[in-house]
Amino acid sequence: MNLIYEHMANPLRVVYDIRITSPHVLDMMNRFPDAERFIRHWTGLRDKALQLASALSKVPRFHELCQPKRPSPPTMLVTGEFCL
Repeated sequence: MNLIYEHMANPLRVVYDIRITSPHVLDMMNRFPDAERFIRHWTGLRDKALQLASALSKVPRFHELCQPKRPSPPTMLVTGEFCL
């Protein structure tokens, strides 16, 4: 299965790679003007990210926040019709 995937994906990679004309490492001043500020503060950013990552287990997951929607029971009207 892996060989089939690679055989089919390689032609697509060639098409996409032809369109990329920029170098592998982008020029900081043209592509990332705040690079110097990032370089000065990257250790603080890393520390904050690690601090937040250590508390990710306390963040509820989506399925814990939103209960599955269940159909509400029909309500009998005076006329005998059911409403949802």
